[in-house]
Amino acid sequence: MRYNNLIFRRQYFISPLPLECPFENKIEKINNRYSLFYHPDLVVTKVTNHNRTLILLGDFYDYQDPEASNWDILCKSLEYEFSSLVERTFRLAGRFVLIYSDVSSIKLFSDAVAQRKIFHAVKDNQVYCASNPHLLAQVLGIEKTSNNCWVEYYRSTEFRKKFNSNIGYFSLYDEIKQVLPNHYLDLLNYKINRFWPISKIEKLDDKEIVKISAQMVKGFITAAANRYPLMIPVTSGGDSRIILAATKDLTKNIFYYINFSKEIENKPDIWVPQKLLQKHNRNFNVLFPNENNIDDEFKKAFFLNNPMPNDYFLPIIYNYYLNHSEKVNLPGGVIPIIKSLFYSKEKNITGKELARIYKVDRFPCSVLFYSEWLNEFNKECKDSNINLYDLLYWEERTCNWAGQIIQDKDIAQEDFIPFNSQHLIATMLNYSRSKRMKPRYELHYEIIKKLWPELLRIPFNPSLKNTIKRKLLVFGIYEPINYLRKLIIKMI
Repeated sequence: MRYNNLIFRRQYFISPLPLECPFENKIEKINNRYSLFYHPDLVVTKVTNHNRTLILLGDFYDYQDPEASNWDILCKSLEYEFSSLVERTFRLAGRFVLIYSDVSSIKLFSDAVAQRKIFHAVKDNQVYCASNPHLLAQVLGIEKTSNNCWVEYYRSTEFRKKFNSNIGYFSLYDEIKQVLPNHYLDLLNYKINRFWPISKIEKLDDKEIVKISAQMVKGFITAAANRYPLMIPVTSGGDSRIILAATKDLTKNIFYYINFSKEIENKPDIWVPQKLLQKHNRNFNVLFPNENNIDDEFKKAFFLNNPMPNDYFLPIIYNYYLNHSEKVNLPGGVIPIIKSLFYSKEKNITGKELARIYKVDRFPCSVLFYSEWLNEFNKECKDSNINLYDLLYWEERTCNWAGQIIQDKDIAQEDFIPFNSQHLIATMLNYSRSKRMKPRYELHYEIIKKLWPELLRIPFNPSLKNTIKRKLLVFGIYEPINYLRKLIIKMI
C-alpha cells in the first residue's frame, strides 16, 4: 500500500508481551515490564535517572519559558514524585501522554482535555493501552460491541451530530475504555484514579483572571511558534480571535486561514478575518478542499485508522496532508468549556437529566455513564467550587467530540489547542459565570483587549440578531426576555 506510513500515524501501543505491531514503529522499554510501540512521526522524549523514568508522547509547552524544549521541561520534572509531577504539569499546555515509571509503578495521564488518548483493555489478565481504540481492538482481537443499546447509538443521528464520537469512557468495544481528563491510569494495579479537582479551588478576582489568561495563551502560542510553523484558523467569532490576538508580536511562521464551504460563502466568517488581518498587514488564506479529488489509497488508510469517522472532514484532512503537513494546527476547540453552554433548572440532578441535556437520554447506556460520573462528582468534586456542568463538558464532551476530530487528523498533521492547559482552563472557569455565557462573552472581550485591542473594532459574529442581543444586554433586559422566550417555547 502506497500510504503504509499513514496507518495509525502518530499513534502508540503499550504491551506487556511481545507482539506484531500493525504499523511502522519504534520501541521503548518501560520499567522492563512493558514495551512501548510508537509511530516514527509521534514525537517521543525520554529522560531517566536511577530512580525513575519519564516518557513524553507528544509535546508540551511552558508559557513562562517559551524557549524550553520537551527535554528541558522533562529534565526539570524528573526529581518529583508522581503526585507532585502531575501538579507540575498543570501550568503547561500541549497534546500529550506522560508515562511515569519507577521501581514499583507505571502510571499514565493525558493533557488537560485528553486530546492524546489513553484507551485500555485486559486480555488474559494482562493490561494493554493504546491511543486508538480500533488499534487496540485489532491487536487484541476484540470484536465490536453487541450491546443493543450501544449498537443503536453508533447507528444513530445523535452519533453523527456529535461528530461520530464516543460517550464518556465507553467505546465501540465493550472491553475497551478511555481514561477521561483529570484521571490517571495506574497500570500495574489497573486502577483509574482522579487527581483533580479533589480540593477547594481558590477564587480569583476577574481582573487577575484576565491578566493570567492573556499571559498564558500568548506564552503557549509563542512556545509553539518557537518549535514549529503554525497554521491558525480564524473566523468571525471570539474563540479564534483570542488566538489571533495572542500572535500580535509573532510575525513569522504563522499561516492564517479558513476552510471554505458553501455555508460561509459571503458570510462574516470570511470577510471579518480578511478585513482584520489585511488591516494589520497579514495574509489571510481561504482553503478550498476538493471532495472529488481524494486519492483512493489515502481514503483507504483513513478508514483503516477509524472505521467510523465523520467523513465530512475527509476533504479538509486530505488538503492538510497535501499542502500543510509540516505545520502544527491551532484550533480553539477547548474554549467552549468556559462558555457555560449547559445548565439545568432541575434541583435534583440525575444521570437521566444530564443525558437529556446532551440529547442522548433515549439510550440507557448513556444514562448509565452520566449516573456513574455524577456519583463520582458528588463523592470527590462537590466541595471543589467547580460548576458541575462546566466539569462535565470538560471531561466528557470536549474530550470526545474535539478529541475525535483531532485524532482523525493525525493522518495529516499535528494539532495543538492553546487553551489545553489545566491551570488555564481552571483560571478561566473562575471568571464570573454570567459574564462567560452567551451572548456576553465578556471574558473573550477582555482577554483580546489585553492582547490586541484593535481587533475589537469589529464585533464577534456581526449580524442583526447579535446586534439586537447586545443592545438588550446594554439595557439589562436580555436575560428576562430570553427566559420568557424559552418558557413560551416549552409551553408550546
